[in-house]
Amino acid sequence: MTDNIKIKNGFGFKYSDDTKKLFAVIVPSDDKTQLTSTLVKQRIKDENFEFFINEYLLSEFLRLYHREKEKTLEFEIGEMRDAVCEINLQKDNMKATMWLTPTFGGKKITLEDIQNELKAQKIVFGIVPINELEELVKQEKVENFVIAQGVAAISGINAQFKSVIAEIEKKPFVNDDDSVDYRELGDIVIVQKGDLLMERIPATLGTEGTNVLGKKLKAKKGKDESFVFDKNSVYVNPENKDQLLSSITGTPDIFENGAAVLPVLVVDDVNFESGNIRFDGSIVVKGRIMEGMRVYATKDISVAGEVVNSTIECHGNLLIKGGVTGNSQFKVGGNVKIKRGIQGNKEFTPILEPKIIAEGFVTVGFSENFTVESNASIVIEKYALNSYLMAKDKIDVGLKSRSKKPSLMGGQTWATKSVRTSVLGADTGITTKVCVGTNPKIELAILKIKQTLEIIEQEITDIRQSILCLESHGHDKENQAIIHKQNFALTEWISQNVRHQKELKRLTSQIVVIDDAKVIVDKNVYAGAVVQIKKSVWLAKVHYDKTTFSLNKNKISLNA
Repeated sequence: MTDNIKIKNGFGFKYSDDTKKLFAVIVPSDDKTQLTSTLVKQRIKDENFEFFINEYLLSEFLRLYHREKEKTLEFEIGEMRDAVCEINLQKDNMKATMWLTPTFGGKKITLEDIQNELKAQKIVFGIVPINELEELVKQEKVENFVIAQGVAAISGINAQFKSVIAEIEKKPFVNDDDSVDYRELGDIVIVQKGDLLMERIPATLGTEGTNVLGKKLKAKKGKDESFVFDKNSVYVNPENKDQLLSSITGTPDIFENGAAVLPVLVVDDVNFESGNIRFDGSIVVKGRIMEGMRVYATKDISVAGEVVNSTIECHGNLLIKGGVTGNSQFKVGGNVKIKRGIQGNKEFTPILEPKIIAEGFVTVGFSENFTVESNASIVIEKYALNSYLMAKDKIDVGLKSRSKKPSLMGGQTWATKSVRTSVLGADTGITTKVCVGTNPKIELAILKIKQTLEIIEQEITDIRQSILCLESHGHDKENQAIIHKQNFALTEWISQNVRHQKELKRLTSQIVVIDDAKVIVDKNVYAGAVVQIKKSVWLAKVHYDKTTFSLNKNKISLNA
């Protein structure tokens, strides 16, 4: 049994041509050694056997070797194996990977074997070059090698939008009427009518792909988006649908896929160099408005610096971050906010008076020698001195002032609903009048009409007396001509009287009386202060502390 087997240390190896298996033979022997798997494998190698060794069977052999002492045993420990080529295809058919298991005494892998396996799995695209496969065959053992790779479809790119505002050339521009306009000042850009604002890069179709089986993969088309824009200020170029142009002059507002143009003019200072400015839109003044200048806007006006003895008119809101001085006059269709304050000339007259007339709210830091009229409410944050304040709703003065100094002193303050101040009057006894309970604008308009009617009625009386006097002195030609002229003038004055009487009647019908109107003084009332609620009047003859004035049975009552 063991005649043709090389026995050493009580074991040897036997090969079966029929089964292609390797057996270990154990024989009784006195020279057995402390055998290990490493020694067994070395003996197999020394005897030029190329087999795949089964580790489990080898361990069983070692156990029997050390236990069996009398019997001769044959025990299978390995077998001859051919090299194996295994190719795995991913589920999405986009990649194939290859494993090569080397031969154990059997047939080796050839390039043809690999090509046949590829063919069997119908892999025809993205296969690595033959010279690379030949190198792999030489290596014999390969793990997880990407032998074929598909090409994924590339989706089309969505339409893209590119702003070109940064490319606009910086240069001054002068309108036909000589008003100043700038394309760019600092970091604020102004565009002109017809300027290019944005370009669109159309969507692409994408690129089709191919999987390793050779199947074409369709590409997803890019989304072809359109411009989004304000039709009142921007339009698509009729000669190039991928261009967005400005239809007005103003500041561009650029967003992801479109634009709008805000009608805004930006200047450094308004002075003799710039000239008076009129603009159909909003105006931003980065500096000051100098003495004697005029600024007009159909929308908002914002001034970063001071306004000196100038005229401003706008239909929107007015913001002045600096102060206002001199005989400045503002007419505003919206709200007014002046952060520092307003300071007019001390000896202003009704003709040349510093004045703010606003349809909206008015908020200023302080007011000196100024007239402020609001169709809403007025807030004077610190104090008002010798100012004429008139509001349709309410007026608050000095509520942010922490000092005990007078906050409303001199002048006249008139609001329909309420007036609230920290301190009313001053210890100098300066006359300070506060009126509430009626609409000041209507009351003032009625007063002016009544004054005008007095003048008209006096003129009518004087002309009639003149005509009577002329008629008593005869009827010669010269006299008759004068009488004719006087009668013509009389007709004109009577016509004016009728018109003013109608206006007086209209305004009188609009009078609104607020019965619960109040004057609230949070700290002190000084002697000389006058409070009027509707038609009732109260005069402070001595000093008072915190007081609320209201009307009770047509008399002004004081509540601490």
